[in-house]
Amino acid sequence: MKKFISWDEIDTLVDSLSAQIILDCKKNGTTPKERYKGIYALQRGGLIPGVMLSHRLDIPMIDRLQSYYGREFLLIDDIADTGGTLEKMKAEIYNNAHTATIHYHTQSSVEPAYWVEEKGDDWIVYPWEQDDSEEIQDYLK
Repeated sequence: MKKFISWDEIDTLVDSLSAQIILDCKKNGTTPKERYKGIYALQRGGLIPGVMLSHRLDIPMIDRLQSYYGREFLLIDDIADTGGTLEKMKAEIYNNAHTATIHYHTQSSVEPAYWVEEKGDDWIVYPWEQDDSEEIQDYLK
């Protein structure tokens, strides 16, 4: 079954994600802008939430990871479902990256440092996706 997420819901969810990051940084005596040197958003699902967080937290977007080795940054995706995408990134940059997703499924092999809403078994359709999207990752076809 599909669960359609509206733009208004995305706005609220990204606000909640932003608030979590701000609160976590405050606990560590810093601000997100001081702690994280950039935001790297995973293509495709992480791009829009990544840009939204970049604006809310006043943190620049990263287009090349090589220049951020050894520096803390946020790695953004829309969902941690199986964890496969985040797992692939782990080998290269995970030690410096703090992951953040809108949705998290407890079956995921990677639990993001920040996430807002637990995903059930419904297929989530974000507003930047097509309404008729199939209930399978496009890269698995």
